[in-house]
Amino acid sequence: MDFFSLERIASLLRVSIMVCDVKGEISFKSKIGANPLMTSFNALKQIISMAKVQELPLIYRDDFGICYGLIHKKDNICIIGPISTEHMDKISLHKYYQLFNVNQAEELTLTMLNEGEILDLVALVSKVYAGKEYTAEQLVKANKELFSAVDISSKELEQFSIESDEEDIYRHTYQDERQLLDLVREGNVKEALERTREMDGDIGKLSKNDLDHWKNLMVVATTLCARAAIEGGVAPYVAYRVSGFYINKGTSCDDVFKVITLRNQAVEELTRLVSEQKNRRHTSSYTEQCKDYVKKHYREKIYLDEIAAALKISDSYLSRTFKKDTGLRLQDYIVQVRLERAANLLLYSNESIPRIAEYVNFPSQSYLGKVFKEKYGLTPRQYREKYKPVEFLSLEEREKDEVDMD
Repeated sequence: MDFFSLERIASLLRVSIMVCDVKGEISFKSKIGANPLMTSFNALKQIISMAKVQELPLIYRDDFGICYGLIHKKDNICIIGPISTEHMDKISLHKYYQLFNVNQAEELTLTMLNEGEILDLVALVSKVYAGKEYTAEQLVKANKELFSAVDISSKELEQFSIESDEEDIYRHTYQDERQLLDLVREGNVKEALERTREMDGDIGKLSKNDLDHWKNLMVVATTLCARAAIEGGVAPYVAYRVSGFYINKGTSCDDVFKVITLRNQAVEELTRLVSEQKNRRHTSSYTEQCKDYVKKHYREKIYLDEIAAALKISDSYLSRTFKKDTGLRLQDYIVQVRLERAANLLLYSNESIPRIAEYVNFPSQSYLGKVFKEKYGLTPRQYREKYKPVEFLSLEEREKDEVDMD
């Protein structure tokens, strides 16, 4: 067997791959990723029994939305996964691993792939492991229960149209949507937000459930605005990263007002990125290259002369140009970037404050505290306690909040 190629694929995608016989005896396990099936023999036997009766590779998804790919070859089975198909916060991930008695030290974040990427991965491993080629269509057909479409009859669609007319549901006109997207393309943050809020009052219901309605609207609005931002000059990977972040957070919310707030934040962020992109065109390319360098190397010691040498200009010219374009000294900009990264880690991680100070390359926790309070008006600890989203609180923090509420 080509274990070398399997190890490379596992390493590249950070996905666990293992090979075992039909009795569950493991003969190969990649170095990447914890695999719950190794600590739950019953779960392993169950998934093997399902794969044995299917000629083509099996794609299995459990109740958590976690997927596995299984490729049968004679008396052996290659198992790919676990793979997440949607974002899992640390608390959900911890609960998932606990079900399989996985050691907490091995609780790694699962690689997240969409359905198409999973199909491609299973097809690739099938070629490497079993020497068999399958198209995505063949894999979908073989796993039709997982990939089956929802059956919608023409009668249902007709009935919805009748009910919509009777309930006097009006959709935004094409011109209304175009106006919003034009504002995003132009980078007009204030008017884009105002237009978004104005449109909310007239929108027809996208679901009978109020929460689902706003989630659907949030997904549609964020997706359209991401495309408009790209047309406005934002790099596609940046726009899709931002829209993906807000869509994942919005669809996991259970509060209408939070969903609407996240939708507005997504529109604001995407429009702001367009505005920043347009402003960059009026600044020196040296300044932009300098900013890019700082954002990539903020965890390291950064020296003006090294950046200047890389850009093939003098230290003094770079210093003057940067100050003219940004109004900041380079050293002040470096501190600003590090503070922004530190603030992000305070909100979206459970790392200790000394560890965060070290990570973003501040000389000490006390220095981080000093410059952080100057910028945000709060100490790092106060900032975390005040603004950290509930879904990113640790189990201990959530339990403490519940006790405090009682």
